[in-house]
Amino acid sequence: MVFGQSAVRSAPAATVYKVIVGCIGALSVALILSGLASARRNYLGPILVLLAPWAALSGAYVVQGGRNNELLLYPVVAIAFALNWNSSRVVYRTLRVLIIVTALSSLVLGASQSGLFLSDPTRMVANEKALFGGLLLNGLFPTSNQLGLALALGIPILMVTIKSRYWRWTSVAFVLAALVWTSARTSILISVVVIAVLVMSGSRMRQALTIGRLATVLAGFLVVVVPFVFTDPTAFTNRAWIWQCALRFAFDDVTTMLFGGGAMIFREASPVTYAVGAIAGTGHNVFVTIVTIGGMAALVAVAILWIFYLRAASKLFEVDRLPLIFLLTVTGLSVIEDPLRAFTIGPQAFIFIPLLAMPLAAAYEAQIAESSRHVNSLKSSTVQKATG
Repeated sequence: MVFGQSAVRSAPAATVYKVIVGCIGALSVALILSGLASARRNYLGPILVLLAPWAALSGAYVVQGGRNNELLLYPVVAIAFALNWNSSRVVYRTLRVLIIVTALSSLVLGASQSGLFLSDPTRMVANEKALFGGLLLNGLFPTSNQLGLALALGIPILMVTIKSRYWRWTSVAFVLAALVWTSARTSILISVVVIAVLVMSGSRMRQALTIGRLATVLAGFLVVVVPFVFTDPTAFTNRAWIWQCALRFAFDDVTTMLFGGGAMIFREASPVTYAVGAIAGTGHNVFVTIVTIGGMAALVAVAILWIFYLRAASKLFEVDRLPLIFLLTVTGLSVIEDPLRAFTIGPQAFIFIPLLAMPLAAAYEAQIAESSRHVNSLKSSTVQKATG
């Protein structure tokens, strides 16, 4: 039995999947060419920081001839968004619509076609229990947890970018309704925390920045600590068992500890999946996923990205709150879920890749502009003193 993963695709579904992958790849290449043509400076720095985790987690697999589309597409899509950072407002509006459509369509499909868009929790290894009714809402997503992650990642977008109070809370209400039906407890909890942080901080910029930073750092601490603290294998609907099996493997020898077990360690038959007794798909905790797949090398790369992103989000906070609130959401979800899917094109990638890539490039641009203004100010001051 598979731990919360989708079934093998049928032939028609596989064809549709290939078409979608091809369209995403072609569009990304076109955006990269457009971004390079209009770029005013070299964005190699933020792009390297953005891609380093992917290289540490999936690089060896790709070099050895691996052809998993979810892995291969990630760097292309990420670079495309980074180079087009100045289109962030358009992307925000698009994501806002997609999140609302995802919530509404899931609710409608679940109510009208329960056999297709609801799942039975008793058939899952995770043994999730429904909070609403007897079935879990998964909509067009493979599982209810994946729908829950997408909706939770969308909450910051709605809360921060919708100016009208009526439409903001109406949209959030629909998303929360769908979230409750998924029974994705982590996603529900983090969504409530994020909403509470935004409501408490209100319009007080400095207080909001401080609360956002502290909450994000605390969440990051929990991501690392929680897998070691909970020793009961049944904790968090058997996720603790995955953590124990994965961490035993990750720290079994020096080579594995440094470089991990490879990109497919959770996706195919391996020592980890044999120990777990199922194809887990992910470590269901970002720290566990990272150290098991890519070892300490990947952990360092992800930590650097997280720190750079926190700094970038803080720098942009006065003009754009979304990056910091997004980082808080992702980090909170990462405690017992894996919204990043080891930096691959997963079900939530349409949200997290643009919101990960664009702020890094935008903050880099802001830093360059700030440095340029400082240099010009010094030059002007020097000239005035010389002529005075």
